[in-house]
Amino acid sequence: MKTNGGFQVTKQARDLKQDYEAVSAQMSEIYYQGFFKEEIRKDEYMYQGAN
Repeated sequence: MKTNGGFQVTKQARDLKQDYEAVSAQMSEIYYQGFFKEEIRKDEYMYQGAN
């Protein structure tokens, strides 16, 4: 296991990263369907500010 920022990431978790990123991209496409690019940019900016 590798240490990443104070916690350990298993091989299984690393192996799932590509699948996670693909599903995340598909979810974003569905969520933002029908949005204008400016609306997407504003929404993502607001989300980042909430974290």
